[in-house]
Amino acid sequence: MNWDNGSTLGLIFGEDNFKIISEANVELENLKVSEEEFASYLKLQKSGIINMHDLVKGCEYTGLDQKTYLAIIENYSILKEQYSEVYENVFNRNINI
Repeated sequence: MNWDNGSTLGLIFGEDNFKIISEANVELENLKVSEEEFASYLKLQKSGIINMHDLVKGCEYTGLDQKTYLAIIENYSILKEQYSEVYENVFNRNINI
């Protein structure tokens, strides 16, 4: 597998599993992430206390279910644009957790 930036990854057919994710096939059509849910994720992100890809701790700290938490990760840039005011409030106006 080769990327545009020149990086490569060796995969063995029949041995390795992988999934290609792009914004085109990751949609929020079946799941609505609310402003409050996105704000909860952003506040945890701002705190820096966990790796945001730690699903168990992320759900524990935010109170979100796994499906919503993963939807936020997979659609972060879309949600950041959709809820730009929420993002600005959390990151640029020093709102604490």
